Amino acid sequence: MSTSPSPDDVLQLIGAGRLEEAEQICLHAQKETGNAEYIYLRGIVHAQQQNFTEAIKLCEEASQQLPDRADIAYNFGVICYSANDLKRAVTAWQHTVEIDKTHDDANFNLALGLDQLGQEKEAQKTYEMLLTVNPKHELALYNLANLKTRLNESEKALPLYNRLLALKPDFEAGWINYGMAAQRAGTLKEAEDHFKKAIALNPQSVDAHWNLSHLLLIQGHWQEGFAEYEWRLQRAEAPKPEWPQPVWDGSKIKNQHLLLWVDQGVGDAIQFLRYVQFAAERVKSITLRCQQSLVRLAETVPGIDQVIAMDDPLPTFDIHAPLMSLAHILGNTDPAGSWHGEYLSPPQEFTLEMPKHVRHIGLVWAGNPAHRNDSNRSCPLEVLQPLLDVPDTAFYSLQVGSGPTGLSSTPGFENVTDLAPRLDDFADTAAAIEALDLVISVDTAVAHLAGALGKPAWVFIPAIDTDWRWQLEGTVTDWYPSLHLFRQQTPGDWTHTVADMAAALAKS
Repeated sequence: MSTSPSPDDVLQLIGAGRLEEAEQICLHAQKETGNAEYIYLRGIVHAQQQNFTEAIKLCEEASQQLPDRADIAYNFGVICYSANDLKRAVTAWQHTVEIDKTHDDANFNLALGLDQLGQEKEAQKTYEMLLTVNPKHELALYNLANLKTRLNESEKALPLYNRLLALKPDFEAGWINYGMAAQRAGTLKEAEDHFKKAIALNPQSVDAHWNLSHLLLIQGHWQEGFAEYEWRLQRAEAPKPEWPQPVWDGSKIKNQHLLLWVDQGVGDAIQFLRYVQFAAERVKSITLRCQQSLVRLAETVPGIDQVIAMDDPLPTFDIHAPLMSLAHILGNTDPAGSWHGEYLSPPQEFTLEMPKHVRHIGLVWAGNPAHRNDSNRSCPLEVLQPLLDVPDTAFYSLQVGSGPTGLSSTPGFENVTDLAPRLDDFADTAAAIEALDLVISVDTAVAHLAGALGKPAWVFIPAIDTDWRWQLEGTVTDWYPSLHLFRQQTPGDWTHTVADMAAALAKS
């Protein structure tokens, strides 16, 4: 009669951290009984020791010998996932679900893994299967709702959030994401209610305030929106200078030197540089700290005494403020009240040999790939072909940065003049824009630059996650009177927008 410890005894040793003792018992028991369970338990021991190669080998062997054991298949998947072998983990969890369709953890992990592998449709099906068995699985409701929102199925996400929050009404992140889905679905009042519910649960919820600010701004509720927009400075990724000088509150301090510093992207900086002239009326002098690519151009802004790059030594200053806070600080939140004409000018001319009797048009079709909404706002180059077919036009690429221009490799675009080699910074780009008749651009810094220069520009506005400054409808904006907005009708489809542009170009 065998005196070998039982598998439960081994699990207790593993739980107590007595791993070497547990493995020795498993080796002896497996040899004595031939039970593959002890091979599996050795795999657990090695996983606990972070020896994943041996753990995977042992668990795979145990799973082959005990193919109907859902627990072994499931934990084999967990170990593979811990070893950063996602595909193998997903395969193991698929096997687990084949054995036991009601295995909640396997279904949940399988859905997560499929989503991470980019198999969104299969992930949705798995979440839905799990919710059929366990309709109150909170994380499955949450993840499936988030997934549907991400896949532009916000209307289908809303009832899932509703079910989730009926079960877990104090779930702050659930209310925030519910608000984001409602905003995408166009139910703005409900979105505001959801964000405010999250704030009621946690008045210091940075994400709730941040999302509420965008919702308010996109509707033109400028004063309240810019007040909420200050919460951006509390976000983890926001710069947090530790300077002893106080933050400026907008007071008139004629003997003080103000340091303005850029806390977001170049496009944001260009937009808010309009406020410098108003700030200059209240202080003695102003230094701007900004991206290196913006330095030469920013030196042309009225009211700025000095411009430094972010890596330059700081000058002596008395007070400071983030540039994007000026609308709120100055109480000048209505864009119409902030526009007193163009406020940027190129520091030099841009010489360019141009054919006569045609319109000279700049093109920008892609933004910064690192931007969170770049997949929605950028446009494939080849989609712009109808613009090139309009008679009496000559096109010039203003596309620079990390994205390749793609002109030489895209049929039909060989005759577009690539200006990128001559554009070292935004001062150069501004000079090029001044030499052109029109700029056609996606929602990126060049669109802001054309607007700040007072040059005509046509801007692609995406249907999904539209930036707050363009609001939700209309073809013009008080932020930049020279801009004309062309709004995408169907998410991901720019063909109709380009067709509208081509028609307008042919008539102009």
